[in-house]
Amino acid sequence: MKTLLIHAPIFFRTDKRNLLEDIANAAPPLGLAYLASMVKDDVDVKVIDAQGLTEKELKERVLQENADIVGISATSASAKNAQRIAQMAKRHNKDVLTILGGPHITAAPEESMEIFTDIDIGVIGDGESVFKELVIRHKQGQGWRNISGIVYRDGGSNLKLNQPGELMPLDEIPFPSWRLLPSFKNYSFNPSAYRRKPHCIVIASRGCPYKCIFCHVSRFRPTIRFRSPKNVADEIEYLVNNFGIKEIRFGDELFAVNKKWASQICEEIKSRKLNIVWTCEARADSMTPEFAQTLKKGGCWQITMGVESGSAQVLKKIKKGITLQQVKNTVNYAHRAGLSVRAFFMIGFPFESREDIKKTIRFAMQSGVDYASFGYVVPFPGTELYQMCMREGYFDKFGWMNFDSTLNRPGCAPKDITEKEIRMFLKQAYRRFYFRPAYWARLAGRIRNVEDVRRVFRGAKALIKFNTS
Repeated sequence: MKTLLIHAPIFFRTDKRNLLEDIANAAPPLGLAYLASMVKDDVDVKVIDAQGLTEKELKERVLQENADIVGISATSASAKNAQRIAQMAKRHNKDVLTILGGPHITAAPEESMEIFTDIDIGVIGDGESVFKELVIRHKQGQGWRNISGIVYRDGGSNLKLNQPGELMPLDEIPFPSWRLLPSFKNYSFNPSAYRRKPHCIVIASRGCPYKCIFCHVSRFRPTIRFRSPKNVADEIEYLVNNFGIKEIRFGDELFAVNKKWASQICEEIKSRKLNIVWTCEARADSMTPEFAQTLKKGGCWQITMGVESGSAQVLKKIKKGITLQQVKNTVNYAHRAGLSVRAFFMIGFPFESREDIKKTIRFAMQSGVDYASFGYVVPFPGTELYQMCMREGYFDKFGWMNFDSTLNRPGCAPKDITEKEIRMFLKQAYRRFYFRPAYWARLAGRIRNVEDVRRVFRGAKALIKFNTS
């Protein structure tokens, strides 16, 4: 039996290029690589990463594979293209079993299945054990409708949702099937987020207990589940020895929160003398000077933080749970330890004022962070923010269908601020943060090799294009 796994792209490649495409994070489809590792001994499985493919190219490959099962992974930004991919497969073979997984179907299972008529099954939450059971039962000709963690049509248009069951311990999930993916050389992180190539992502934990209104992670992963430090280090060592990986990005929702566990991973990396550097996600309320030193000694060179806003009032409304002073403290601790800090900010919450947005830009400049990423607020399905926007008349339950697929336009701007103004604020944020002589002088002092020059040039070129468009 042939199984084809496809990473749905946010947009198919055309002759036109998005202005920020050069600095967008291009990451391998790790979730599909995990699914492939679960079923590779049961079926003939292949993975297609449709990022960078034209729709015609993908269609040709789907028809060529002629799979019995087509599994598709999609975010809300790529959900519409997931339906188009399922339609490709169904038009070629009406009996193919199409399965959709990923953040979007998890956040909006019934709404998605109402619209995506070419999808047979949606997998809710972590899909490794569910997908394996679906594949085995379909291969053996057995029924799958009583499997936990799926949504499907139970005769005609009637939808049935089976709640997720018990999750697999993370150490029991095999390492991702990296060899089924394109070469690591095909992927490149944001220029401000890496130092070495080739690089890749490792997931050491899953989940987040915090309740930020713009994030749906806590809805289906409300507690953090950890891999053992040894298991994490085993995968890193495998990547170093077999693929020559030189840098890791820990893709966990929150890596640097459990200090004891993260410190043990640092010790594992040090004790094995792995020639690797890495970055991770941290929170402003969990960093200490000692912990920053531990991360640095373990190979970390950069932490990233979701700051979101420079307005204390907005931080409270979005339930971020941090203070601006904690952000400044974390930057100070990190710099004293020799760590770089990259921060994320959001512009366009429906309750924001113009002054709130200006505060965010000013705080980003004054906070001391080394790199800042600014983005529009987009209310994703499954979030408290999405429900808030529905109540206030921004859209109905299918509002995500009308989102700009590239997410390069505001999703829920304040009603007294025009979309044009929000766009201007975003450009102003990048311009004021990065186009400062003192900033570039400091950046020039960090250039160590030719790869650093390439990264700086790549980022500067894209920023100039974006600000002059």
